[in-house]
Amino acid sequence: MDDHPFMREGITRFFEQSAQVAVVASTADPGQVPHEVDVLLLDLYLENGRPSLPVIADWSARARVLVMSVSGEQADVVAAIQAGASGYLTKSSEPAEFHAAVVSVASGGFVLGSGLAGILHGQLSVPASPLAGRPALSPREAEVLAHLAKGRTRRQTAGRMGVAESTVDTLVKRIRVKLGLGAMADLVRAADELGLRPPGE
Repeated sequence: MDDHPFMREGITRFFEQSAQVAVVASTADPGQVPHEVDVLLLDLYLENGRPSLPVIADWSARARVLVMSVSGEQADVVAAIQAGASGYLTKSSEPAEFHAAVVSVASGGFVLGSGLAGILHGQLSVPASPLAGRPALSPREAEVLAHLAKGRTRRQTAGRMGVAESTVDTLVKRIRVKLGLGAMADLVRAADELGLRPPGE
């Protein structure tokens, strides 16, 4: 999704040559995107000049959102990830990197374009949450972490949240990236430190 027709046409033609990726829609309007997409490739800044954070937050619950932008600014990268994006690339990325990113995100991966990992790492030293200055979790990520901290499996968590298990898997990967934690015991402690509780409990 991009507000520049030339950009949309170029992306469509590029991915039409791929045996791994099928383009199902090309539009500048979020309302025209089919609900049955696996990955939403989204320009961070559309016509109104504002970051597409509400679009990311809305779509990240039902599809994986890969953000692309001319901006590689720390604030934009972090804001997109906190809103629920599964990856972020600048528009200066090589075509092969775009293709690999879409395939990876579609499989549940988390992707940052060349040179952006350092930007995110720099954010970790800036206080943004109670957890040692790490980026804040999105509401969906916080809910997943709260359920897992209660000892629920990913399948049980998915059932309680009304989402696919693969969505929970993606959210867990993003949680681990944001908090810099891998072991489940560390995630449970993080949930306790952040005071997270499943809704209604």
